[in-house]
Amino acid sequence: MSGLASRSGESQTVHYTVDTLARMSMSQTRALQAEALGCLALEQINDLVYAFDRQLRFHYINEAACRILGFAREELMTASAAVIGMEDPGTGQGAEWSIGAHYTTEMYLMSRGGRVIPVEISVRVIEYGGEPLRVVVARDIGERKRLEEIAYARLGRFRTLAENSPDCIMHLDTQLRCTYANPAFKQLLADLQDAQIVGQSVESFLVVPVSNRLEVIERLRRVIQDRTLQEYEILLNTASGERVFLARAVPELDSRGELVGVISTARDITPLKRMESELAARAREFHTLVEHLPDVVVRYDLQLRRTYVNAAFHTVHGTTDEDVLGKLPGDGSRLTEPGAVALQALLRQTFATRVPCDHEFALPAKDGKIFYWHLRVIPEFDESEAVVSLLTVWYEVTERKHLLANLDRMAYHDALTGIANRALLVERITKGLHAAANRCDALALLFIDLDGFKVVNDHWGHAAGDAVLVAIAQRLQSVVREADTVARFGGDEFVILLGESCGAATLTASMDKVTAAIGQPILWKGTILRIGASVGLARYPEDGVDAHSLLQCADTSMYRDKARRQSRAGKHA
Repeated sequence: MSGLASRSGESQTVHYTVDTLARMSMSQTRALQAEALGCLALEQINDLVYAFDRQLRFHYINEAACRILGFAREELMTASAAVIGMEDPGTGQGAEWSIGAHYTTEMYLMSRGGRVIPVEISVRVIEYGGEPLRVVVARDIGERKRLEEIAYARLGRFRTLAENSPDCIMHLDTQLRCTYANPAFKQLLADLQDAQIVGQSVESFLVVPVSNRLEVIERLRRVIQDRTLQEYEILLNTASGERVFLARAVPELDSRGELVGVISTARDITPLKRMESELAARAREFHTLVEHLPDVVVRYDLQLRRTYVNAAFHTVHGTTDEDVLGKLPGDGSRLTEPGAVALQALLRQTFATRVPCDHEFALPAKDGKIFYWHLRVIPEFDESEAVVSLLTVWYEVTERKHLLANLDRMAYHDALTGIANRALLVERITKGLHAAANRCDALALLFIDLDGFKVVNDHWGHAAGDAVLVAIAQRLQSVVREADTVARFGGDEFVILLGESCGAATLTASMDKVTAAIGQPILWKGTILRIGASVGLARYPEDGVDAHSLLQCADTSMYRDKARRQSRAGKHA
């Protein structure tokens, strides 16, 4: 390794004079040229390359190592390798100094700033000047380590979910051998132990309890062969009788898209299956009843064509049997095109799964008014348990929808002014604080108390006071930005949440707009009413880091402003 730099720290690039080359033989010249090219190549690669002796003295270090470790080449060439975290040569795996020895391991290097760099190193011991020299090629694996930590964390979360899931969860390898079964799965199989399941083929531990074992195994094999999701039923013999599970098996692929296993889940659907059987047994009786129901009832065949609609269907859609029978969903009805497409997809899903399902949708009336309906899709079976049709039952939930919407509005909006109430304000402040965590000017509160409102209430009555509150609420909404929130905090107090950039200029402008808007006269039943305002300010994070502290600070600031106004008014009285 005659091309290695000297200990004096001179440039490590190999230079040879014309006279030197002239005195060398052709073979020597070529060897030196090859060595020079090798050193030049080492300077271009992104991995760290360095060499040191038993005394931990550097004999070579490439540009990438200097850059990543944050040292000048001259510093390292005169320093001990211990400065970058290389261990003492008499301890650990690094104690190997036999010529020709080679090993690969992981370790940590230390940069100038104290940053710990995880690396994978490949070490080879060579002879140089009659002494062993260790040549190291190190690759930064920090990103790989980070990704491994993320993967381990995700695996831990998955294991926690699986261990506590009421559904049965099992993992199989590509040979359909069990590698994991959660407690629910083991309990289902009479509390079998891991030793009786893990490492065993599904064919061995599904022999007794599963009556459709061959079908289940075939479905799992299809996952392996076709790499597609398989959904099927498992018929399980238990002490309390046969139970039915809806199972889903999906292929597990690695980062390269290679198949590595199968994940299977199963959920007990025995109650649903029993309900289906009861419905099939009473189909004729049900047909008689539904003709007189106020709810809409429709039956579809395997091609999704209507074979029956009851009288309520015609009342809702204004149709006759001739208009709708034998046609697809959407044809001859008031369903919109997207609604018809969604309904067809829902029907196909029920045919495939053989399991009832529910859905809600909107349906326009003749006058354009929107009504909301809840849809129940029920598969109908023949004597051989094959699905031959679907029965859908629609009942109107418009009033319930409106009631829920009104209840939600009442819970989060002021009944008099219609703007946000205290509960919604606190919720939005809390949400805004999460978004503003990394922005010091991203959130502020204006706490507003109306001056002179009590005079209006006492002199003109509560009707006038209410009119003032409504007018002020409307004015405040007109001067804020779309991202801001105006809320009635209580009585004659309002709070404005400024949810975007809140620099000094923005805050000053906002407070001026608020004061000016409130100060405009209010006309009530021919009488001009005048109201003032005291405005307090609180900013995140200097005035508080949560909703309570910010509101308290803004309230205190408002009272200081009110005191200043009253003091000025007293001086000019």
